[in-house]
Amino acid sequence: EDEKLRLQQLRALRRRWLRDQELSEREPVLPPRQLGPVAAFWERFLQPGGLWRQQVSGQGPGTG
Repeated sequence: EDEKLRLQQLRALRRRWLRDQELSEREPVLPPRQLGPVAAFWERFLQPGGLWRQQVSGQGPGTG
């Protein structure tokens, strides 16, 4: 009975520990990069789903 309780507690602790190892958006490992204006533009421009991508692939507004 004690052994079963101990194993159950160990399992719960291990589960909690594993959950704590997953990084959330609120605790980034690296500090955010300070980009210059040109680098920041390209960073935004190259994001998937950007407006230019939709227009080039023919899915954007004005293609129908």
